[in-house]
Amino acid sequence: MQHFPIQHPSLSFAKRLMIGMLLLNLLVIGLAIIAIREDRLEHEARARINVHNLAHLLEFDISAVFGRSDLVLRTVVDEIERQLVSGSLNRQRLDSFLKQQHTHLPEITSLRVTDENGLVRFGEGVPAGPPST
Repeated sequence: MQHFPIQHPSLSFAKRLMIGMLLLNLLVIGLAIIAIREDRLEHEARARINVHNLAHLLEFDISAVFGRSDLVLRTVVDEIERQLVSGSLNRQRLDSFLKQQHTHLPEITSLRVTDENGLVRFGEGVPAGPPST
C-alpha cells in the first residue's frame, strides 16, 4: 500500500502567498531604487546647470568691474593731464575728483594717485605735503 503525503491546502497557499509577497516587495524595492537613482541624476544635472549659470554670472560681474575700473582710471588720467596742462595739480580739486570717481566704483577700497617713484600722493586719507615712506 502506498502512502501519499497529505498536503494541506492552507500550507501550499501560505507558501505561495509568502513567495508572492516577497516578489512584490522586491518589485517595490527595485522601483524605489530606480526612482531614487533618477532623482539623484536629475538633481546632479540641475546642480551642474546652477554652477554653470553662477560661473557665467560671476564672469560677467567681474568683467564689468574691470571695465568700469578701466574707465575710472582713464578718466583720472585725463583729469591729471588736464590739470598738468593748465600749470600744476590742484590737490583739493584732484582729491575731490578722486572721491567723486570712487563713487562710480564702490567695489574698490580707495582710489589714489602715485608719483613716478610709486609713492602715494593724492587720494582719500593721503596727507598733504611730501610723501612718507
